[in-house]
Amino acid sequence: MYAQLKNSSVWSFALFLLFPLFLHSQGVYAPLNYDYYWLIDRYEIKLGAKSSGFTTYRPYTRKEIVTLTDSADVNLALSRVDKFNINYLKNDNWDYYNDSLNLGKSPKKRFGLFYEYNNSFYTVRSKDFTLVANPVVNFEQNTINRSYPLSLNTRGVELRGSIGNKLHYYTFITDNQAFVPDYVKSQADSVGAFPNEGFTKTFKKEGYDFFSARGYVAFNVIKQMTVQFGHDKNFVGNGYRSLMLSDYSSKYLFLKLNTKVWRFSYTNLFADMTAKVINGNNYNPRKYMAMHHLDFKVARNFHVGLFEAIVFNRSDSATGNNGFELNYLNPIIFYREAESYLGSRDKTQIGADAKLNVFKTIQLYGQFVLNEFVVSNIAAQNGWWGNKYAWQIGAKYIDVFGIKNLDLQLEHNFVRPYMYTDKNVLTNLANYGQPLAHPLGANFYEFMGIVRFQPVGRLNVTAKGFYIVQGKDPAGQNFGSNIMKPGYTPENQFNNVVGQGIRTTTLFASLTVSYQLFHNFFIDLRQTMRRENSSLSDNNLNFTTVGLRWNLAQRLQEF
Repeated sequence: MYAQLKNSSVWSFALFLLFPLFLHSQGVYAPLNYDYYWLIDRYEIKLGAKSSGFTTYRPYTRKEIVTLTDSADVNLALSRVDKFNINYLKNDNWDYYNDSLNLGKSPKKRFGLFYEYNNSFYTVRSKDFTLVANPVVNFEQNTINRSYPLSLNTRGVELRGSIGNKLHYYTFITDNQAFVPDYVKSQADSVGAFPNEGFTKTFKKEGYDFFSARGYVAFNVIKQMTVQFGHDKNFVGNGYRSLMLSDYSSKYLFLKLNTKVWRFSYTNLFADMTAKVINGNNYNPRKYMAMHHLDFKVARNFHVGLFEAIVFNRSDSATGNNGFELNYLNPIIFYREAESYLGSRDKTQIGADAKLNVFKTIQLYGQFVLNEFVVSNIAAQNGWWGNKYAWQIGAKYIDVFGIKNLDLQLEHNFVRPYMYTDKNVLTNLANYGQPLAHPLGANFYEFMGIVRFQPVGRLNVTAKGFYIVQGKDPAGQNFGSNIMKPGYTPENQFNNVVGQGIRTTTLFASLTVSYQLFHNFFIDLRQTMRRENSSLSDNNLNFTTVGLRWNLAQRLQEF
C-alpha cells in the first residue's frame, strides 16, 4: 500500500515537525507584482557580482529586498530617479529597519491614528507584535467606447506583521466585480473561473463577481532555511513568462522550504491543488504537486538552476478523496526514482534554467522544460506527439544606449503540442482549470518585447508587444493546445508541429502610463490593442481604460 496521508492531515503533520523549531525569520514576502519586481531586477543587474543573485524563485522576502537596497545605496552611483526608487523600496519595507532610523515616518499622524508611516494606513509596533494594515482598491473604467463596457471594481484589505519577531503573517482579502473583453470572457466561461482566480459568479449577466483571499505564515527552522505555509502563488524563472511555474492560475495551498547555503539556493514546494472545477455543491477533486528547484551560483554573475516537479493523485473512491504520497515529501530525492519505486505513472517534469549578468546593464536568461520524450523519435525528427518540451530565451537591457531609466526586455517562448498534458486532469500541469505555467497552455510560439521608461520618479511609461502563433483545437479534436484535454488522444501519432490545428495569430500591444500620486497610490491610463486572426474568424479589439489603484498590482490579461 502506498504511504499516504489524507489531505486534511498531511499539512498538519509537516507543520508539527517544523513549527516548534523556528528560531529566526526573514519576514513576509513582497507580493508578486511585475512593476515592483522589475525595480528589484534592475538593481540586481546593476550590482552585478555584489548582488546575491538568487532571484529565480519568486516572491522574495522583504528582508532580502532590504539587503538589496542597502547594497545599491552603498555600491552604485544612482541617478535621481534611481534614488527615488531605492527610497520607495526602503519606505515600503520600513518595518525591516531599526526603528531608531525613523525610516518611512510621516511628519505627523492623520487624526492621531493613521499614517504613522508613509506606506501604512494603520500601524501597531511593539516589542512582541507588529501589524501593518492597508486598504486595497482598484477602479478601472473604459472611458472611450461606451458601447463596449469594461470595468473593474476591487475593494479589500492587506494585513502583515509579526509575532515575537519570529513568526510572520500575511493576509490579503478583496471583493471584485469585473466586466472584461470578449477574449477574457471566453477564457473564463470555458473554465468556470475568472483568470488568475478561483470560484466565480455571474454579475449583471455579462460580468463576473469573485472573492479573492490569500494568506500564509512564515518562519525559519534554522537561520539558513525559511518556511512558508498558506494559500498564495509562486513563480519560477527570470522571464516575464515562466514555462515551469507561473502565477497565472488560482492560488493554492502549499508548504515551501527555501534553504540558502554557500552557493546554493534550494527550494521545495509541496502543493494541494484543484484538479477540476465543479461549480455547485459538489466537491472539487484534488491533485497534488511536489517540486524542487536548485539554484547554483557557478560564478559571481552566472547562475544555473535544475528543476523537477511531479503531479499526482491518489483516488480512494469515486468521490475524489485523496491522500498525499509521503514518498514525495523527501526534500532531496529524485522524484523519478521515487515514482519508479512506487510503480506509479505520476506526471514528472524536469528542466533547467540559466541567468547571466554582464556589463552591469544586461541579463541573459533562459529555461528548458522536458515533459516526455523518446530519444529515437527526437533523433528521427518525426514529430512524434509524445516528444513534449518547451524553451525560453530572453534578455533584459537596462539604461538602453546610456539613456538613464530606459529599460528593454525581449523574450521568446516555444511550447510543443501536448506539453503539460497527461492522461486526465488529475495529473496535468493545471490548477483550477488554468495552466500552472504559460497562460496559453501549449502548441504555440511567442515573441514579446517590453520597453519601460521612467523620466521622473513618480511617472512610468510601459509599452508591451506580443506576437503569438498558436494552433487551436477544432471542435471534437485534439491538436495539443488545450492542456485540459487528455494528452493521450492526439489526432496524429507523428508529424506534429507547433501551430497545427487552426493556426491562429495574435498581436497584442499596450501602452500604460502610471503616475504614483503618493506611496503605492497610482493613476493608470492604458491603451490596449488586440488582433486575433485565424481561418475561422477575426477578432479585433481596441480600448482605453483609466484607473485608480492603491496597494496592489495591475490586473493584466496579456494572452
